[in-house]
Amino acid sequence: MRKNIKTRVICLVAAGIILTGSLTIAAVIGSPYETLKNAIFDAFSYQNVTMEGSVQLIENGEVLETERVRTIVGNTGSINYSFDRYGEPTGRFFYDTENLSISANVFVEDDGTQWHEVWTGWGMLNTPFLGGGTGLTQEDRESARFRFMEMLLDIAVGDLKNHMTMTTSGGVRSIAGTITHNQLPEIVRLGLDVVTEESRRWWHGDYGSPQDFGHPLDAPMQSIHFNRIHGNADVDADGNLLYISGHVDLTILNVFGEENQLEFLFQMSFTDIGTSNPQSPFPGAAELFTSDFISEQFNMSSSRGQRLYFTLNDDGSINEDSITTMWPGQRN
Repeated sequence: MRKNIKTRVICLVAAGIILTGSLTIAAVIGSPYETLKNAIFDAFSYQNVTMEGSVQLIENGEVLETERVRTIVGNTGSINYSFDRYGEPTGRFFYDTENLSISANVFVEDDGTQWHEVWTGWGMLNTPFLGGGTGLTQEDRESARFRFMEMLLDIAVGDLKNHMTMTTSGGVRSIAGTITHNQLPEIVRLGLDVVTEESRRWWHGDYGSPQDFGHPLDAPMQSIHFNRIHGNADVDADGNLLYISGHVDLTILNVFGEENQLEFLFQMSFTDIGTSNPQSPFPGAAELFTSDFISEQFNMSSSRGQRLYFTLNDDGSINEDSITTMWPGQRN
């Protein structure tokens, strides 16, 4: 009887350990950090997606620069829209296919005639989010190199995982987190000390005067202090990253005691995941700009890497009579 009781106890303990372990694993996999990390890694492999976002730099309350991005990636190519340093659209965009790269509106004449540029033999059929080429494959994710880098990331993040929260609404998981300087992992704070130390090392203690530097941020740094770091992200039920944003507020103190507050704000949204497929804004370009056409038209031995310029007809088709190798600005 005692033997049976002992066996049952052992079985219950073993079952408890297995159950506890299973719950622990489930908690880690379903944790805000793991959910967000996997969603970001998956975003590196998006093959069909529309991405829109911005990055803004603010110094002492004044917006210095805004970078915007809008990219549509599909099976046959990608379109990247251009914005100026203030985030305003320039009217230009870049269309990439497997063998062509076309820049729209590279030159506009006084009468409004728009010229476009095509590079032949160059281009990218697909440009996954930050992945380049074919993106991050499953084989890459399972490689020792990737798992090593992921482990380093986990170590660097450390206890920051505990500052993240996750709520679910309508099948979308919303992840958020806020930390201050003192909550940064020690290895990160040590890295900041290295950065400031190196900025002073070259001067050997002889910094001159503040007037010797064009801007307080150009002077050697005494310290970097992160006042607040906040982030948000939305992940759908399939693990797709739908939206991510961040706000970093820091103060830089230079060796002259001058403080500058910097803020970085960024956001990025992902839509039409798996279905986005942009159409060529220049119908007939791939069929027209072939190696044979370029060789015959311009007597070139090689058409790879050649730059050509062209205009469009009123109906939007390519004006073949306008095609030239000469920069449009030199025509007059």
